[in-house]
Amino acid sequence: MNFVLNHQSLELEISLIKGGLEIIEMERADVELSFSELRKNTADELFSISFQDGLLFVKERTWKKTSMSPTFFRNETNNDLVLKIPIGTQLRGSIATVSGDIRAALLSGSLKIKTISGQMDFGRIESDRLRLQNIGGNLKIDTLVGAINAKVISGKCLIKNGRISRFAIGNVSGDITIDADFDLDRESTIHTVSGDTALNIRSYTGDHGIYISTLSGETAIKGDYPKEKVEIKKRMPFLKNHPFKTVMPAMKNFVSSFAKMADDDGIEINTAADSENIDPHIQQILQMLSDGKISAEEAEKLISALK
Repeated sequence: MNFVLNHQSLELEISLIKGGLEIIEMERADVELSFSELRKNTADELFSISFQDGLLFVKERTWKKTSMSPTFFRNETNNDLVLKIPIGTQLRGSIATVSGDIRAALLSGSLKIKTISGQMDFGRIESDRLRLQNIGGNLKIDTLVGAINAKVISGKCLIKNGRISRFAIGNVSGDITIDADFDLDRESTIHTVSGDTALNIRSYTGDHGIYISTLSGETAIKGDYPKEKVEIKKRMPFLKNHPFKTVMPAMKNFVSSFAKMADDDGIEINTAADSENIDPHIQQILQMLSDGKISAEEAEKLISALK
């Protein structure tokens, strides 16, 4: 399927159930939407598709599967889509999948991208207006230039290369790894409960520092950086040595600090867009912790057991 693009921007409204999406930039004037293993008439049966005024709408239909269902309605069918766009196209709108993967060699524009259990795999990101929400899968970015605002509940977030201007990272039980040059224009923070954070600092410029606060997660920092610019505070020993009544206010403040980061700018990496999407077991543990029913040490052990 081909569509005429009259502007340098394309708005997307794509909602997929078991299908995934790959975005490819190439030398072309139009937009092409293709389907990996489907004939056009089959695609029309599985997807609702329209294009008008620069808006591409794609919605995968839901079907009740039975033993009599045609082959192309069964799980073994590949419903992945490939979207080919002209080089330099600015993307807007939203992309959501349930179990399908989302891939792109280059992302720019202001997209909101969400997957429930699929994987996200991006090459280079050239935008600070992306909102990436990955509920149960893993996220990999080859190169990121700019700011990061990340909240990692579970899963893995890997940034393999780039130049980071600032970051605010909250990590409950996932793993986040950043390998990049750091040119900080603002103080940057990391808060972790039991998740592990690894920074490989290739170079460090700027007058601002990095502040890391953790209950029991492991924080590894290596590379070329001024040691006085990085401050790490381990909160668990502090909590162990104080009575229960004095521990809980500190713990509540620590957990609430995760929500405050949403007001910062930059790429937003969020593994739980809202409370109902958080792993129910982790959600229950954090609620018990906030209600004062368990200690910080007990919460850490329970979360670690789920990893």
